[in-house]
Amino acid sequence: MAAKDPRPAKPSRPASKKAASVRGTNPEGGPDAHPPSHHGVLPPVDDGYEQSDTNERIDRLGREERERPRTQTLFPYLYVRAVPGDQGARPLYPPEFWESCDIHLVPVGSGPFDFADSVLQPVAGQSYRVFVHVWNLGRLAAYGARLKAWWIEPGFFTSHDPQYNPHFIGGAYFDLGDRDSSESHRLVEVSKPWTVVMNHEAHECLMVAVECATDPWDGKLNANTHRHVAQRNLNLVAGTTNMAPLLSRLGAAVSRDATDLLIRHSTVGRADFSAAHDHGLARTADAPRGWNTSGLAFGRESLPLAAVRRGRDGLRFFDLRPSQPAKPAPSGIVPTPPSGASLAKPASANAGVPVKNLGRELPGLLQQALGTVDLSAKNVAKALGSRGEPRLLRLSTTDSKGEHGGYSIVVAH
Repeated sequence: MAAKDPRPAKPSRPASKKAASVRGTNPEGGPDAHPPSHHGVLPPVDDGYEQSDTNERIDRLGREERERPRTQTLFPYLYVRAVPGDQGARPLYPPEFWESCDIHLVPVGSGPFDFADSVLQPVAGQSYRVFVHVWNLGRLAAYGARLKAWWIEPGFFTSHDPQYNPHFIGGAYFDLGDRDSSESHRLVEVSKPWTVVMNHEAHECLMVAVECATDPWDGKLNANTHRHVAQRNLNLVAGTTNMAPLLSRLGAAVSRDATDLLIRHSTVGRADFSAAHDHGLARTADAPRGWNTSGLAFGRESLPLAAVRRGRDGLRFFDLRPSQPAKPAPSGIVPTPPSGASLAKPASANAGVPVKNLGRELPGLLQQALGTVDLSAKNVAKALGSRGEPRLLRLSTTDSKGEHGGYSIVVAH
């Protein structure tokens, strides 16, 4: 026999009048009222009626709206700076896009990154860690972003010149916050160190590229037109080191498609490490002594020195320095160019010197323009107006397609 439920029985609810009422009746039980509708009759005709143009105006305004810059959309905006203050606008040149301030080399085994340990001039045969300072100015964070790095033969690299072959170094994945966060920029280390090859005397160019799924890169290695790409084509020559071999190599690297080679110079100072020191990226607030460091600040002025231009009759060298009375060489020594170079005088100041072999003749022509005994770094720096501090020698090319290439040399005492 089933056990009796010990719980008290629930009181029964009274029947609801509303539930008992028949559908279609009012609460009193009578039939619902169905008053006649006043919308069954059309309104009178208005002869002055005009259709609204609201939709047409909305369509017109939508078509006339200017495209918003990417920084104002909800996407990442990745880039690597070419110069201090760079905010990603391209094309950049001028200023010089091949002197990136965001690519740094640190010798392997140096410990955590420190700007004081970074070098401007690597040594052939040694290995270096490659660090890149990456930025995001977009309103959306960049997740799963990718960094790649290459080294390229010394010269005036352009993306379509077949004489250059980018050699892959390594890469890394990283995340960046949006521009309003404290993680909108950071130093990223390339996963594999770079071992400098011996056959280029450590004059190679470095290039890097960054991208992510929501801010892709089109694959073109052009730091002047693409904010995703940065280039470090920078070299240090100091003391009694002869610049002639490097200048000869650069002269030979000028493409046959190049319309001109412009040579200028600028000042060099020391960078301020205060911000890096505050963030634990430099052990001192001052740049280290010496000049073999990436902690250099290059002047934005570009003083003309010389140019090589291509005309109907071939190349001609032009001395662009302000005319000055000729000074005799010290102790009666006549500048001696490398074997085969020409020191012929032009017929007039505007005629230029004919050049048959730029690689062989450029060192001698530049030495003549500077009025130095030789092309040692200290003598070149002195001729450029240095009083102990380095000077920056900038060589830039322009080709028939309007693309630019460049190479810079820091000459120090």
